[in-house]
Amino acid sequence: MSLSAELRQRLLIEASEFASSELYWDEPLNSETEPQYTARVLMPSFMEFVDQLGHDGLVLRSDGGMRPLSVTLSGRNFYPDLAVNHHRDRELAIEIKFATPTDIGTVLTTAIGQAVCYTLGGYSLALVLAVSKTGAQLLNDSMIGALNDKLMPLNIAFVELHL
Repeated sequence: MSLSAELRQRLLIEASEFASSELYWDEPLNSETEPQYTARVLMPSFMEFVDQLGHDGLVLRSDGGMRPLSVTLSGRNFYPDLAVNHHRDRELAIEIKFATPTDIGTVLTTAIGQAVCYTLGGYSLALVLAVSKTGAQLLNDSMIGALNDKLMPLNIAFVELHL
């Protein structure tokens, strides 16, 4: 049995709130790549988050464990960095991007574009996590709010992690 629309919406909101909590996140190491950071920091915490949701059949997939299910668009495969599945159903794709003040525009367009691809290709929801490499906030709160106002109707949320 697949997740109800209400449970899906709760999953996106709670995942966004969880990601926004700065209590969990270490800064990326100097030479660390996005996949290394995801495996070291994000995957263990998101695994705990999924377990705490307490819904049978929810599974976290990542490059460090079971690989996320891909989506295929125009003959190309796209893999989220992390994904939450309900049994084999694709529920939440999570895209992680490192960002700096000089590349935040490129990071936004790339990550949001990937999130749209995930939802077009079969994931019910997508979460974009922009991790500030400098530790400073890259987008102000009103910009993040406006961005989420546009993305939430598409079942996509944006969170900036400034550590």
